[in-house]
Amino acid sequence: MKFRILGRTNLRVSEIGFGAIPIQRVSFKEAADIINKAHQCGINFIDTARAWTDSELKVGKIIKSCRSEWIIASKSPVLTFKEMKEEITQSLKNLQTDFIELYMIHHLKDKKMLDLVLSQNGALKALKEAQKEGKIKFIGVSGHNLETLLLVAKTGLFDVLMVNFNFKEQEATKVLLPFCQKENIGVIVMKPLAGGTFKNAAAAIRFCLINPTISTVIPGILNERELNEDVVEVLKNPNFTKEDKEKLKKEVKKIGLPFCRACGYCITRDGGCPARINITLCLRLEGYFEKFGPKDWLMEVYNKTPVKPASCLFCGHCEKVCPFSLPIIRALRNLKIRKAAEKKWGKEKPSINIPARDYNDEYQEFVNLTQKILGEDHDIPLAYFNFPKPANEGQKTTVRNLFKEMVKRVHPDEKRMKEILKRLCQEMGIESEGIKNFENLLTLADYDNVVDLMRVLPRIKDN
Repeated sequence: MKFRILGRTNLRVSEIGFGAIPIQRVSFKEAADIINKAHQCGINFIDTARAWTDSELKVGKIIKSCRSEWIIASKSPVLTFKEMKEEITQSLKNLQTDFIELYMIHHLKDKKMLDLVLSQNGALKALKEAQKEGKIKFIGVSGHNLETLLLVAKTGLFDVLMVNFNFKEQEATKVLLPFCQKENIGVIVMKPLAGGTFKNAAAAIRFCLINPTISTVIPGILNERELNEDVVEVLKNPNFTKEDKEKLKKEVKKIGLPFCRACGYCITRDGGCPARINITLCLRLEGYFEKFGPKDWLMEVYNKTPVKPASCLFCGHCEKVCPFSLPIIRALRNLKIRKAAEKKWGKEKPSINIPARDYNDEYQEFVNLTQKILGEDHDIPLAYFNFPKPANEGQKTTVRNLFKEMVKRVHPDEKRMKEILKRLCQEMGIESEGIKNFENLLTLADYDNVVDLMRVLPRIKDN
């Protein structure tokens, strides 16, 4: 294993590190086995995060006996002084250590978030305080927005950046990486395989390592097969060849955009998908189904998933937490593998069971009018609307989205839009002047108004 210096930190890190996001999905014993084998390969840098469920806990327990041989990086997405101070304390406890070499702000999206971090009571104040106390050694930022990361770098306040970079996504080489090299800011590369999209893993990692600005590349490693592909094979053949380049070029042509990097945030962040759909698996299977095959086997795997995309609640949680702003809801509805599976085994049904009893009158009316407008064949999981009040934001969003869908079914003719809007405003007691479309109306309507609007729609349809 070769080692590189992580920018101004002067930390000597293995040029291939261990991304500990996948170990959330395996037992402690399996995690310990793969981390120890990675250590035997020469890896001394391990990256974890507060947001990755039990990843910190596993890492802390596994490397405790050889702590001095590891360089730990962890991170938190919180932006305020108080929250960050609490997160650092929890990380130290989870990792069973007195200090953490590198602590980062996790997934910094935009300038607004950066301004909050830098404010008087922002997260940077807590990081600097912890650094002064010896709890953390260096401070960094991880993110996927290159413009935001450049703003971070230009502050001069951060030692390390974690950047999304791979053979398909090379935009960072234009401005960000040269600036980091000039300012001696350490660069860690995440998503070197584009979330596992590249099948030629060793070639993809070798490509990243030809850039001298990059200190370490951290593929997520789940098992021994991935360790062999991502690490052992690179150690055997470290040079990036013309053959590697041609292989990766062919893969890029198949990938297309947008594509899922399999970061798993949609199924782990903030409680994950409320419907418990394994979104990452579904999108990964779709990618393989379209580009690689074998299709029959992939359909079998898809069909065995316990919760199908038909159970989607349209709450928008997945899209909110996705660092790449992918249109996940639309993607789940239009999966080619889903359509092929339905053709073979029949239409998917929501996994949520609608209770046979205890419908109150209001909810039963809602079910009836929804079925009247959308028909019996719709794929909206109506059970989701049997929720206690007050509704949370996800449920409110779902109701609004359902309303939009119902409006399309009721009257798609744009010529009558003004007339319909005027009647809806009258029903809601809202002034109709200035209301030009349903989006305008929904911004004025609160949750109860939207439910009332749904009750009005059948009458508009009938008239």
